[in-house]
Amino acid sequence: MATPTCTTASLNIACFRGQKLSPNKKLVLRAYYKAKELAANGGTNYSAVLATTGLAAARTLFDKWNRDEIESAQLAIDYKNAVSAGATVSADPNVVIALPQVRKACNIAEDDLVKIITMLDCQLGVHRNPPA
Repeated sequence: MATPTCTTASLNIACFRGQKLSPNKKLVLRAYYKAKELAANGGTNYSAVLATTGLAAARTLFDKWNRDEIESAQLAIDYKNAVSAGATVSADPNVVIALPQVRKACNIAEDDLVKIITMLDCQLGVHRNPPA
């Protein structure tokens, strides 16, 4: 699959740029788009039932988890995606943090880390194979 074009021009889509969306609405949109992507890959289609079936499925998995545990799950998902794509990387975060290039990145401001992650998400695009 071709690498998507990630430029400021390609990301400044008129329907998103300049919108006054609340943080909640931004999360709703991200959830909806991810639900559509899952369905397009042959998974369960939660897009029409985010507030019911989607919420119930998420609560079944994560209802007793705190924010830190959910963020740790997100790290595990990122790790598994990297390994599934063929990367060789340690699952031990202490080993990864000890790498010189990662230690140096620990000094980057959080806002800039969000920019890096968004750029990487854009460049990764839909490279992954659909779930088997």
